Amino acid sequence: MSRTLARTLLLALALAGLHSAPACAQRRAGLSMPRVWLSAWAGRFVDFGGFSDDQNTFFQFDDATAFGGSVHVRPGQLAQFGVDVVWSRPPYQRFDRETVEVMSSGDATTLAALASLRLAGGGGPLALYLSGAAGAFFWNLEELGGRETDPAFTLGIGLDYGLAGNAVLFGEYGQWWVYHQKDDTVQKNTANHTLFRVGLRYGF
Repeated sequence: MSRTLARTLLLALALAGLHSAPACAQRRAGLSMPRVWLSAWAGRFVDFGGFSDDQNTFFQFDDATAFGGSVHVRPGQLAQFGVDVVWSRPPYQRFDRETVEVMSSGDATTLAALASLRLAGGGGPLALYLSGAAGAFFWNLEELGGRETDPAFTLGIGLDYGLAGNAVLFGEYGQWWVYHQKDDTVQKNTANHTLFRVGLRYGF
């Protein structure tokens, strides 16, 4: 799926989710909803992209399994505010930009810490939700001599399925934008990632 098509689909689903939000509010009105939600999930980063360094080489990252968790607080009927943490270990190859020769390869460690927002929507046993987040994306590559820190933003859309009690099974599709800042080792550019994730959420 091309990035343009993926973003168009994301926008269309987002508009559908916002349109269905009032129905969700009516369905949940008067019910005792949990105030705090804990989530744990596993997923996959695809289209991981890469960035250039100051040696005229390019780091290309492959798809990677990711794990994460979050804590959210629900002050009202629809919105949940919280913090997300995302960890992955993508393999990479380092290319010479002129000859396209592979100079080295290895595994990087990435960690993201994001302030996030979820908006519930939909009705019935399935509930559509929208998500957005902003924070920091950390890259740890030995070849760059340590850790790079970049600002990151995300948008996503997901589906909740209520289980017994306050447990919820969810699946989400999200787009990530990571802005590499120019410094002594890395050139300025933007990396776009796609994250698919499935997990469990529990409310207290």
